[in-house]
Amino acid sequence: MDRPQLFPNVNSGSLKPSLLWISCGTEDPLLASNRSFIAWLKERDVSLTAVETSGGHTWLEWRDRFIDFAQLLFPAGKA
Repeated sequence: MDRPQLFPNVNSGSLKPSLLWISCGTEDPLLASNRSFIAWLKERDVSLTAVETSGGHTWLEWRDRFIDFAQLLFPAGKA
């Protein structure tokens, strides 16, 4: 994968997301790819939240992580 070509804003230093969340189960076949991508982003000083939990690439895992992610999108007391 040619990350610099796929994500040119990261390489230019102009990617400054207000929220970037990457979550993956430790039994997910994509775990190694996610870890590599997270490391690449961190090397470029991209602020992110990386979460690893037990579980695989399943609907239940996604649903449980979405609850955590949604709380960051819609914090209590912020209107």
